Amino acid sequence: MKSRATQTAGGRGELAVESSGVVSVEQLKQVSAFATRPAALIANETQPAPWRSLWLQPAVNVRLRLIAASIALLVCVGTWRVLAGSVSAPTLEQSLATQLERRGLLVEPGDVIWLDPKPSWLGVRSALFTAKRDNELHDIYYADVRVSERSVIDVYTLTNTTRSSSADEAQIKGARNFAVYASRVGDAYRALVIVNTRGESRDLTRSWPWYAKVQNAISNLQDTGRMRAFGLRRYHFQNPVTTLDLRVKNGLVRAVADGETVVISPVKAEPIEGADQVEVELPQKGQPGLITWVVDTVRRVPYVGKAPVEWLEHTVFGLTDRASRAYHEFVETDTAAEAQRALAVAKLPPAVKHEAAPAPVAVAAVEEPAAPEDIGWPPAPLKPVLRDEVRGEGVWLPVSDDAFAASEPNGTPLFFQSFIRVDPERTYTRVYVTLWDPRMVQLGIAMGTKEPESATGETGNGLIPRDPYVLSHLVGAFNGGFQAMHGEFGMMANKRVYLPPKPYAATIAVFEDGSMGMGSWPGPGRHAWDETFANSQIPDGMLAMRQNLTSVVEGDAWNPWERWWWGAAPEWAKEQTYIHRSGLCLTKEGFFAYFWGESMGPEELGKAMLAARCVRGMHLDMNSKHTGFEFYRPYAREQEMPDIGRALRPTEFQTSLTNDPLGMRFRGRLAVTTMSPMRLPRYLAQDPRDYFYLLRKPILPGADLPQATGNAVQFSTQGLPTAGFPHAFARARTETGLLARIDLSRAVPKPLAHASLSRALGHVTFAKPEGPVPAQAGTALFAAYAHGHVRAQIGRPSAGSQVLFTGPLVSEAPQALAALGVDNEGFLVYAQVARAGEITGLLARAGISQAIALADGRLVLQTEEGPRGLDGLSAPVVDETTSLTLMAETRPAAQVLFQDVQPMPYRKWGWLQGQRVRYFPSHPARFQAPETAQ
Repeated sequence: MKSRATQTAGGRGELAVESSGVVSVEQLKQVSAFATRPAALIANETQPAPWRSLWLQPAVNVRLRLIAASIALLVCVGTWRVLAGSVSAPTLEQSLATQLERRGLLVEPGDVIWLDPKPSWLGVRSALFTAKRDNELHDIYYADVRVSERSVIDVYTLTNTTRSSSADEAQIKGARNFAVYASRVGDAYRALVIVNTRGESRDLTRSWPWYAKVQNAISNLQDTGRMRAFGLRRYHFQNPVTTLDLRVKNGLVRAVADGETVVISPVKAEPIEGADQVEVELPQKGQPGLITWVVDTVRRVPYVGKAPVEWLEHTVFGLTDRASRAYHEFVETDTAAEAQRALAVAKLPPAVKHEAAPAPVAVAAVEEPAAPEDIGWPPAPLKPVLRDEVRGEGVWLPVSDDAFAASEPNGTPLFFQSFIRVDPERTYTRVYVTLWDPRMVQLGIAMGTKEPESATGETGNGLIPRDPYVLSHLVGAFNGGFQAMHGEFGMMANKRVYLPPKPYAATIAVFEDGSMGMGSWPGPGRHAWDETFANSQIPDGMLAMRQNLTSVVEGDAWNPWERWWWGAAPEWAKEQTYIHRSGLCLTKEGFFAYFWGESMGPEELGKAMLAARCVRGMHLDMNSKHTGFEFYRPYAREQEMPDIGRALRPTEFQTSLTNDPLGMRFRGRLAVTTMSPMRLPRYLAQDPRDYFYLLRKPILPGADLPQATGNAVQFSTQGLPTAGFPHAFARARTETGLLARIDLSRAVPKPLAHASLSRALGHVTFAKPEGPVPAQAGTALFAAYAHGHVRAQIGRPSAGSQVLFTGPLVSEAPQALAALGVDNEGFLVYAQVARAGEITGLLARAGISQAIALADGRLVLQTEEGPRGLDGLSAPVVDETTSLTLMAETRPAAQVLFQDVQPMPYRKWGWLQGQRVRYFPSHPARFQAPETAQ
């Protein structure tokens, strides 16, 4: 039996029941109910729409109810936050101060600057204000604030934009599009800071590629809470200020500092009034590298931190090292060929014969060779550490590539290079050593635009000084040390302390007179370490200083301080990370050496330093993108670059500089072709991290004087007084007279000489004694130390310089028989003629256009036979009260600093080096070995 119930289109119902012959009770009920419904109702009934059917599905209905409940919950929570979190007060500033107090920040309502005239459509306003936590100093904070009338509902993106733990930011004032505040260190105000609240200038990153601009925006967000950050312009007071009245009126900043008025327009760098009271520091930024930026950015994410980054780095470098070792077990390496390509030389010399190691020598100070002819440059070859011989290992190779690396005018190489292998388990790895003589090459220290971050909020410009002398003598640069977050080791540049020196840290220092040294910084003794005390330890005359970790070597010992952590290895690691590492050392002979190698641990760095006879060694930065050394060859604007006859290689470059008053051009190359810096050239542009740069010192006798006809005029140092190498005097004879070049860094004018210098080399007679210059006395010859060299000039004395004597210009006294001028290398040049009227022509041949006439004065040299003139004839005894005396510089160019500081156990120095002034990590680095760490 089959039956069917259906509904027809006309509204009549037919019932069809299909069954196998049995009809259930439920089916009968359904049929009965359908049959008894009114016809009109049946006629008007239609099938539900699809969305209506979906709505009526039980599962969907449950979801919609959950969504509705969630929305209701959010509304309730939001309402609760408004009611419970909002703070009503007479003013928004007072409400914000109360809101921030709940978060542990103390804010004065009068120190709140609103950056928006009214709230956005979401009720959000941005604010800038000074605040502090507990007993800390004030910092500048930025926040997005949700407001309602006179109530602050919530605070978002709260960011400390200065984080200057040693500087107190005070007296913040605001006006349209800018704010200003004062920076106070200790009891004195040190600077004014103008804040462009619209954001930093696009000119800072205009030349950057698009991806670098994205990096910059993300870094800005982390640093300031805004992708566009803030434009900052800093005005350093020339002298510390004890009283400061800071006001903003009519769109101008007016500061009365110890009674002196300074007026600044926020749209102009140069002050309108009081320009002599302040030094302007314009905002600077260095382009970051991609990989290094990613690592640093991820490390700063709060819920990531440094631990996962350290684990990843340690793991990746460990796997890379294992893979490299496995590869070289099966593949034979031609070490000599690889070293030859890396050093860019045509051929390597034979290997150094392996001899017994010499007895250890403990050196307290470095001495210079006594005789100028025996300068000891280059030193003896390095003694190989591994027993097998490799061609060229340990042999010093001169860097004499004229197109890409500079040398002395007389052809003396400024740099020598070699390589050495020290790891028996990694015989394929090499440590490359670049050596220079501090008597011929001056070291300088440059602060990065971002690192090391200063405890006082100050930053560097990331540039090698755009000084004509510096740029024309620039011959190299290399990487600095660790970032501040990894230990806050001391940093000082151009007499400005960015981070205080740490006790017992390995230190490289440069003094105003150009002398240099390395050593372990003294401890605090009975005094508890703090920033004020640490800065008071800085010796007088110190110009720059950089620290990192503890010494790698001291005397003949590797790691005398028993440090375990040398970077990269995480806290839980039981072995060091093998990675690119770099280092700097002072050798027994008094030379400086830069070390660089791949897949190298700290012990291997120490072995290489001991092989190079280092008496003090310092670990610099690590990782391939943070380490590198570049050679430079400067060319003047009018100087023609020689044709090298080929295209530039990837490790070579040719470029010009921005902000260069001379318009100079540079050629250069990497010191080792396997180095891979962030960009090339790295240090000729602005860099975010600190680094070292090297300047060629002018050395006598100097270049020959060109001559239109006949042979060039040559200078000689023979038979002249000396204080060892470099020479103090050089002499040349022409058909009209005598010329003498005087190196004032070796024959130091007595007013500038160190108190320990006691031997006179010569005198310029009838020179005006030191003292103030009378207005009618004539033109002055004045001098000062600059970039490690005595710089003499003729004209109006500059601030901080020493007047040596005064007199009329040769143009005013053309009949003079002797005169003094300064050539383009900075040498003081003495000219002497036999007939009146010939002095001008002789000076012109020496390249001097301006000189002071000496009237009856003469250059008198102090020889073993007594006073002698430049012509070798005897001269009368000199009255030093009416002459300029030139003192022999007998001190070494570089020596060990703080010789009385001796290594000590970790328990005595570790906690002192762990002291912080800016970064306060929850898990500081462990300096002890894992098996001994507590």
